[in-house]
Amino acid sequence: MALIFIILSLLAKKSKNADFRKLWEIFFSFFVFDLVILLSTLATTIAGQYSQILVPFVDFIMTVIPILILLRLAGIPLSSIYLRKGRLKQGLIVGFVCFVILLVGILIAFNFLLVPTVKGLTFAKMLTLMPTVLVLAFLNAPKEELLFRGLFLKKYEPILGKKLSIFAQAPLFVLFHYVPQYTSLGITFVVSFLAVVFVASLGWAYLMQKTDSIIGSSLSHAGADIGIYLPILLGILH
Repeated sequence: MALIFIILSLLAKKSKNADFRKLWEIFFSFFVFDLVILLSTLATTIAGQYSQILVPFVDFIMTVIPILILLRLAGIPLSSIYLRKGRLKQGLIVGFVCFVILLVGILIAFNFLLVPTVKGLTFAKMLTLMPTVLVLAFLNAPKEELLFRGLFLKKYEPILGKKLSIFAQAPLFVLFHYVPQYTSLGITFVVSFLAVVFVASLGWAYLMQKTDSIIGSSLSHAGADIGIYLPILLGILH
């Protein structure tokens, strides 16, 4: 698919048709997305054979660095993927408040829902895992914000406008968050989880547009990721 998208991108960029020419950055973004997914998958597979500790770090590096290099080579400014300070104060405040609310809310919810039902689980045990959980969350969140929203949001706007662009970026994010293993928890859980992912995707895209930066959405996203990484490290979700 990456080859198809780069060909379409080159054809659109050189096209005399103004409407088709507007699509060249969208095609290029899909080329970058496909190539980055391939590179990251290969790199993390190799890293995982040596140590699972390396996987999230390798995944972050092999996602972010290729995106930056490819955009530079194409002459596309990094501001087009919201990699800028933007409205920094607004982004930091909203992002940090969302992060704290999610952090506290998830810990309280897990304390009431999981501690009484999971053998050997205590609130203290959850807290001992939090440093690792936070490292994983802060590696994953900006990486995904860049990959799923940064790459596409501004590219859609000339064609769809700002509001529809928010909805246009969401399906890809939801698709990549469908985890077959979650079906063991029941169809209700899967549907509910994907619905939450869809709504969160809309919220983070809106925040990215409003702050003109990846910072606020990344902070908020990191808070949400605590709810995924904590049960994984506890061995509740595999």
